Amino acid sequence: MRLLVLDDDAGDRKAICRVLAKTELDHEVIEAADLEEAASYKGPLDLAFVDFSLPGRNGLTAMQELQAERQDLAVVMMSGVGTERLAAEAIKRGALDYLPKSEISPGQLLRTIENALAMAAMRRRLAEKTEELELFAHALAHDLKSPARLCAYLAASLCDDIAGGVVEDLAGDAEALSSLGQRMVALVDSLAAHLAIEAPAASVPVFLDEALEGAKANLALEIGTSGAWIEAEPLPRAMGDAAQYVQLFQNLLGNALKYAGPRPPRIRIGSETDESGRPVIFVSDEGIGMEPSDCRRIFDSFARLHAPEEYPGSGLGLATCRKIVQRQGGRIWCESAPGAGATFRFTVPAAPALSPPQPGKSRVTAA
Repeated sequence: MRLLVLDDDAGDRKAICRVLAKTELDHEVIEAADLEEAASYKGPLDLAFVDFSLPGRNGLTAMQELQAERQDLAVVMMSGVGTERLAAEAIKRGALDYLPKSEISPGQLLRTIENALAMAAMRRRLAEKTEELELFAHALAHDLKSPARLCAYLAASLCDDIAGGVVEDLAGDAEALSSLGQRMVALVDSLAAHLAIEAPAASVPVFLDEALEGAKANLALEIGTSGAWIEAEPLPRAMGDAAQYVQLFQNLLGNALKYAGPRPPRIRIGSETDESGRPVIFVSDEGIGMEPSDCRRIFDSFARLHAPEEYPGSGLGLATCRKIVQRQGGRIWCESAPGAGATFRFTVPAAPALSPPQPGKSRVTAA
């Protein structure tokens, strides 16, 4: 667990570190004397202790600026002179707890950390459920309502054709009705898949090579008919949920196949590491690409850069990718330019290294 202690008093920072060392918490402390020093740390953080009295600004402002950069960061406000009014104001502004420095002890500090992290998790779940309800309402109001209305119109037209004996129009109306029905089913399937993504019940080591092969097997027809060329480097193991990784690769490969342009798709999959040594997986194509300014919004639900008639789809594929990656504790981004293809990258939590086989023992892998 990584904890930030933001306090301009070096003595107070060291005192908190000494108290933390007396707990059984497996932790790493990042110390900062001001907000600028805290903002310069780019690694992951689980919780921040923020002093109310900071140079140039009060702790409430500093807390809000920190949370603007790290929306999921749990914050505990501290002060040498505690008052109920300050505690109430801190919690109103987004702090999850308030801790007078005079009351800091190993037991109190541990309880505060546990409570703050539990409340932060509850807030995230509430925000996620609210987002899912808004997503479902959007689908009903926009993406399903229009084709449903058109289906009703085409069904009425079919009835008129039959009643009037206009046989030549039957096939066209029936085909259009069937196509609309398929679009609606695909949207419902995509929406159901998106809403079904949850944080893994148990994070286990996953062979990403196997997850990729599973995705390719699911897309065998599309890969074969498009004449796609796919090159995959050996991928590392990662912690998480195997089924979600299959879905992630399937959506990214499907995206590369769809936006390949006039030539057969060419796709590369491989891995890198970021500055902290964390694995980064990439899926790169040579397709039509997009404007760099669009690389962020394509991960929004129902975001489309092209008309559905030109490139059919639900607009949920990449949003589902982002949700999966975030559930695994990572992030995903895209780099692209018009006509230059697109490269999607996402971080994954590294799995522990495999232990070397012991003499006289063999590793058995299920077929």
